[in-house]
Parts: sequence; structure tokens; C-alpha cells
Amino acid sequence: MLPQSSQTTASPSLTNLVTEKLTYDNFLLWKVQIVPIAKGYGVMDHLDGLKLAPSEFVELEDDKGKTNLEPNLEYEKWYAQDQQVSAWINSTLSPEILAQKVCHVLASLGEEYKMFATIMLAKPPLPSCDDLKTLLLQHELAFNITSNASSRVIDTPLQSSASHNVLYTFA
Repeated sequence: MLPQSSQTTASPSLTNLVTEKLTYDNFLLWKVQIVPIAKGYGVMDHLDGLKLAPSEFVELEDDKGKTNLEPNLEYEKWYAQDQQVSAWINSTLSPEILAQKVCHVLASLGEEYKMFATIMLAKPPLPSCDDLKTLLLQHELAFNITSNASSRVIDTPLQSSASHNVLYTFA
């Protein structure tokens, strides 16, 4: 296993180790390259789903006996590593697979984002995954500003990213 400081740092040269970007026709070849690298970096649990994300918050009792919810440092570490693995995997996907991923995200958005998804799908080219994330955050901010945010809370599409890693499930 990598030293603690290296575990969450994805090497930029990883994409050089994967000679085949994932297409519709080469999943097994792509997987044969990805799995040993993921195991070597100790991040296979982010791909196979065997280890769930730690709780985002932990209950801690203060010196007065009051229980407070505090951010879980283990979750923050896991989340940072998960985002790096996701970015690394995205860098090994072909343009057509990235477009499919964008379409999947747009199709899975809730009713509050139906107009947004329709506009994104209607105006080619599709945004990149990073651009889509930025556009979704901008849309959410605009929505919250124009609506009564205190009386209506919408589900944000970027929360719980671990539950949306459908593309990265390995058997």
C-alpha cells in the first residue's frame, strides 16, 4: 500500500499506463489495465463497491455532555480520494463514453433540472464532465437565488457522488 501522503495523490503519469481509452468495444482490455493499477494504488475499493463511504458526520459529545455533529475526517479523506479516482478514470475514457456519461447524468437529474437537461441535450456539443459540474452548480445557485430557498429545498445532483458511480462498478 502507498504511504498515507501518496494515497490520495493520483500520479499524472497514470494515463500513460493505460494505453487504451475505454470505448464500446474494448472494456475487457481496458479493465485488464485499470484493475492492477487501482490495486497497486490501494483504491480498488472505490471501484468495486466492497467498502462503503464512511459517514459524512460523526456525533461527538462536548465537555457539557451535549452531542454535536462534526465533519468526519475519514469521510473527507475518502471523498478526496474518490474524486481523484473519478478524475483519473475519466481521463481514460474515450470521447463517446464521456458523452454517454454526461447523458446519463442529465437523464438522472430531478424535475427541478428538467429544463436544464433539455437545454444541454438540445445544443451540441455536450459539455465535458467538468463543464457540466460547473453548469449544474451555476444553475443550482441561480435557482436558489430566485426561489424561496428557506421554504423549498431541492436535491442537488452533485451530492452523494459515490452513489452515482455506476460506470465504475467492476465485477
